[in-house]
Amino acid sequence: MKGFSIPGAQWSGVFVDFRLQEIVADLENKLDNQTAEHARSTVAHDLELEALKQQEEKMGLEIVQIKETTDRLILLAERFDQLSLPVHNHPSLKGKNGFFLN
Repeated sequence: MKGFSIPGAQWSGVFVDFRLQEIVADLENKLDNQTAEHARSTVAHDLELEALKQQEEKMGLEIVQIKETTDRLILLAERFDQLSLPVHNHPSLKGKNGFFLN
């Protein structure tokens, strides 16, 4: 039985090897595509996160500016109250002809 072989068995093994190579190549291709998509998604999320951080920083600066403006307005209102000028006689309300506006 030394020289005995099943007809077509050799071709069957070649076919199995070829098919396995196709499957491995297909899986590698799918993995590469998923890796590339994941990388793109990660970059997009990183860019979005950076934009949100910049927006947060800008809004923080705006809050500080608004608070400073509010504080100045409060001080101005307190000083105005200390002057005890009636609002209708305040110099800023003088018209072009020198008369107070009503």
